[in-house]
Amino acid sequence: MKTNLFPSGLLQTAVLVGCTLLLGQLNASGAAGQTGWKGAVSGFWNDAANWTNGLPNNTTNAGGQAARILNFGPTGNAQPLSTNDMNGVPLNQIFFNASATSYTLSLRAGTNQPTLFDFSGAVPKIQNDSTSLQTIDMPFKLSGNGGGGAGEIDPSQGDIFLTTNAVVTLLNNTQFRFFGSAGHIVTLNGAIFGGTTNSCALMGNTSAGAKGPFVIFANTNSCTNLYINAGTARLAAANVTTNPIALGDTTVTVTAPASLQMDNGLTNTSALTVRAGSPNFRTISNTVFGSGFAVFTGPVSLGTNLITSANTAGTLEFDGNFDFQNPSGTGPRTLTVSGSGDTVFTGSFTNASTGSSVLTKTNSGTLTLVGGTNGVRILFNHGGGVISISSSNTIGIPTGVNYPDKFNFTDNATLRVTNSFTLGRQVGATDNAGFRISGGKTGTFDVLADSTLTIDGPIIDIPGSGSGNLTKIGVGTLVLQQTNTYSGATVVSAGTLQLVASGSIANTPTITVAGGAALDVASVTGGFTLGANQTLRGNGNITGAVAVNGTVAPGSSIGTLTFSSAPALSGTNLMEIDRNSGSPLADKVVLTSGTLTFGGTLTVVNLGATLQLNDTFDLFDAGSFGSSFSFLNLPSLPTGLAWDTSKLAVDGTIKVACDGTLSASAGVAQAICPGGSVGIGGSPTASGGSVTGFIYSWNPTTGLSSASVSNPTASPTSTTT
Repeated sequence: MKTNLFPSGLLQTAVLVGCTLLLGQLNASGAAGQTGWKGAVSGFWNDAANWTNGLPNNTTNAGGQAARILNFGPTGNAQPLSTNDMNGVPLNQIFFNASATSYTLSLRAGTNQPTLFDFSGAVPKIQNDSTSLQTIDMPFKLSGNGGGGAGEIDPSQGDIFLTTNAVVTLLNNTQFRFFGSAGHIVTLNGAIFGGTTNSCALMGNTSAGAKGPFVIFANTNSCTNLYINAGTARLAAANVTTNPIALGDTTVTVTAPASLQMDNGLTNTSALTVRAGSPNFRTISNTVFGSGFAVFTGPVSLGTNLITSANTAGTLEFDGNFDFQNPSGTGPRTLTVSGSGDTVFTGSFTNASTGSSVLTKTNSGTLTLVGGTNGVRILFNHGGGVISISSSNTIGIPTGVNYPDKFNFTDNATLRVTNSFTLGRQVGATDNAGFRISGGKTGTFDVLADSTLTIDGPIIDIPGSGSGNLTKIGVGTLVLQQTNTYSGATVVSAGTLQLVASGSIANTPTITVAGGAALDVASVTGGFTLGANQTLRGNGNITGAVAVNGTVAPGSSIGTLTFSSAPALSGTNLMEIDRNSGSPLADKVVLTSGTLTFGGTLTVVNLGATLQLNDTFDLFDAGSFGSSFSFLNLPSLPTGLAWDTSKLAVDGTIKVACDGTLSASAGVAQAICPGGSVGIGGSPTASGGSVTGFIYSWNPTTGLSSASVSNPTASPTSTTT
């Protein structure tokens, strides 16, 4: 005899050998057709005094039919004793009533498993109306009404736990159904057998807020089909079933979602179908249990929308193809990738329909697409995390389709590229398949090492949403070869952003090239022009000639922007400086070779403390310099100081100097008497300036060398500035 001790500390054991049990509170008189356990006389199972309505056996009792419901209330002997195997007593239903404490139902040694039959339309079932956990520790059979019927388990108010001994055998084309609206759990540790004509089904519920049943399959399930009409089926063992699994209920208006889960580290080979017309949400996910990959290898048929939800405890993987039109003609289908974990699709997307077949990504994890031939008509809505692709086929190449919203960045999200290929090919004048970015959001292109992504189509803002931003990361190269009209910021954080042919980004207000990154415009037809309303900034490298009609602003604060070809400066050069406690810092434009020709406006902004005399700032480095700026906007200086810009065209520096007014006096005329001495010079002592030191005029001029003339007088003729 097997028993379970539950947290309540109550030990209840029912010895079941061939009847139906109703476990819990029963009124004093019992009920017709039910046999209630009193256990007050001796505790022996085969003592009639321990039962209401007589011993449970084949004898017709007051109800007019064989006893099939046994009631175990909260009083009496907790452990009925028996030597009777009760092989002749058929079962119908096992109930745990609302007052029942936790029971474990076990078979006595040497007795046969019971069969739960349909009695005059009363479906065989096990139902828990108590809030206590109930345990089934015996094998049993389910037989519907003459074939085509059903047997049920309903955790109505509490969980039901079936041990590994609780092997279920389905007879006569019986469907094994699971009910429940409150989310209570049925755990199946025993196997399910039943030939080739029986199915399992998690049933729907139309009650508002209903959750549906939650069934854990932890052993082999030989049901010919597993229908998840509503609720959750968790696969907690490898290949629980290899037979088809269907999600969704097409027969009723179901409010409870339908969910298929699998533990990490497991594989399932079933074909998966999302049933057309089902109104509830349908989700496939991995769980928090185990580690590694939860792999579904079978094909997936989308009769309607499907959600995949990845948990960070492992990786959710689908190796089969996703058929977007199976069955066909049932409206748009959206495959939504959600959850915070990673998802992998190694299969292909097939039978996609332009404008109605959509893959939407909403989670923060990574979706890796490695399928060989994905449909060209899939619309991608990328709303978070990373989509990683290794070839153009994984998202499809449009060929002659007027489909401008091929790939949408609907939120801050990243497209990662691990190889070299072209996307968004523009075949004709009306074929503008490319990328769109939502206003206020950033579409990030992560091109890995030794990889080049070429986008042969426009990148635009999603109409009506505002200005979308573009960021390039990864050490590889992103090539843009069409007219791009997105109007948010452009940031090259790593690697190279290359414009070729007619490639342009004329509507982006700022282009920031980080240190170690590059903007390559050498292959732009007709050269690259920085527009009047655009700013080029950062610490990176600019390859190719740039006609600057806008603003060049090195650094994000103070930094260096390096050009490989001489820019045509006709806009604004915005440079920031900081005297840095006497160790001056300054933005710098560097030309690696050739002559840097000045033009436009030079604007300098002081970020630090008040500037002082002789502070010198190196703004430009080049082999040589030419021409001059048309306008200079330099920081204001304290009284008596001025900017010396005479070295700009020599070495690219500017300097703080005196402004040319008297800043120190040489003193009054002094006479030197015989045998005496006098100090001459300025007060205060001067140094530097545009005139070096003081100049004195001696009168008479021979006064220091002749003994016959009067002693000379030194008078200042100039003062230092």
